Amino acid sequence: MADCIVSGNTVYGGGVSGGGVFSVGGVDTYETTSVITRSSITGNHITGVMAYGGGVYSDGGGIGNSNTLRLINSTIAQNLIDYPFPASFGYWRGGGVYMSNGSMIIKTCTIVQNEVHGVPRTDSLGKKNLAGGIAATIGNAHALEDMTIGHSIITGNTVYEFGGTTYEHDIFTGSVFYFKSMGYNRIGVIDFSQILVPVGEEDWRSLNRKFYPETDDMDGVDIGDVLDLTSGVTYSDDILSAGVNDGDPAVLYYQPQGSALDQIPTGSYSVTGTYLEYTIPDNATNNFLEIMLERLEAEYSLAGFAASFTSDFETFLSSVDLDNTTAGNQPYEDPDGNSILTLADTKWFGPSQTWPKELPNYPYIEFWHRLDNALSAENIPGMGPEIISYKVWDDLFPSSGALSENTGIYMRRIPDTFFTVISETDDQLNNHRPVNGLGDIGAIEMQ
Repeated sequence: MADCIVSGNTVYGGGVSGGGVFSVGGVDTYETTSVITRSSITGNHITGVMAYGGGVYSDGGGIGNSNTLRLINSTIAQNLIDYPFPASFGYWRGGGVYMSNGSMIIKTCTIVQNEVHGVPRTDSLGKKNLAGGIAATIGNAHALEDMTIGHSIITGNTVYEFGGTTYEHDIFTGSVFYFKSMGYNRIGVIDFSQILVPVGEEDWRSLNRKFYPETDDMDGVDIGDVLDLTSGVTYSDDILSAGVNDGDPAVLYYQPQGSALDQIPTGSYSVTGTYLEYTIPDNATNNFLEIMLERLEAEYSLAGFAASFTSDFETFLSSVDLDNTTAGNQPYEDPDGNSILTLADTKWFGPSQTWPKELPNYPYIEFWHRLDNALSAENIPGMGPEIISYKVWDDLFPSSGALSENTGIYMRRIPDTFFTVISETDDQLNNHRPVNGLGDIGAIEMQ
């Protein structure tokens, strides 16, 4: 889909998705990538008890498939998700873009001022039912691959909770396998809280999942610092918004300003990184979680952190009651029926395709989510919203080989070139990029 305006549409129902664009399937075709380029998807509105993707909804084909949606040189703005009545069991996610399965690549886009309204709810694993500008699903079985973002402005997207609480929420990675940045992004709030947790399984290359930040990435960015909202917004002459600012002319695009100007180099550059995984014989002791805590404590001078975290975590494990009809607490159990009550008992048990939904893996998932929260509370200088980024993994495990704390665990570092990024030669309006030697971030190049 190229050079299109998709605005002013409405969808109403119990379960609804794709206020502007609904992209599903393609698994039985030879095409594996769908593309939206040089388009405005703005001012659309969906209302439902289950509502996803106010602007764009993408489903890449289901578990085991990895069809891709590419969004290039496009503005996705002022789309709205809300509810027909305050139902406590609903989900409302992705005011601008929602990704259900497969992979997504967003490049040189402006995704701003989208809104999600809903009744808040959080389950036992901390999964929220509301998510803002860009959102990916939280799958009980692995269904998502990569979310890749580059050269884009993603800020000023808002969640409105029933009852009055309002907060900025721009990127929610859900349970994607990898989040990768091409660099040169301007992001408000990025939420990694539900990304698939690290797994050291041999040949998975998936201990480190968050390849952010890259060159010239910025988060915590206010929309007014990167877009001219006073005189730099262009509206349609004949399409009215059905979303945010209902009844007003639909927005078509925004002019960049401030740190979004003159940033992106021309030509091409490579984005490289290093995957990590480990191997361990069946008869060896797997105390990797203990080693991780000890190395974090040493690396960041967090005196007593490992012991304190372990104590708190084991207190949580002993408080779990999976059957409130039976006297006493009924804790998580491993596949052999043994209670999981200590850090040493906590493991990744698999199986590969559906492990996030298996109860024996819940303590392992809880460990990593709780670790992110605990490190965030320490306010460690240089740690952004990604917390344990690929750079942290590099610092903690800088070389391949047997770990000194347990020579039965062999760490593998696997360098890779993720992709070669080629600068876009035009913008959303087909105007040439760049103008001043370096390209602008977002869908529009200032002329």
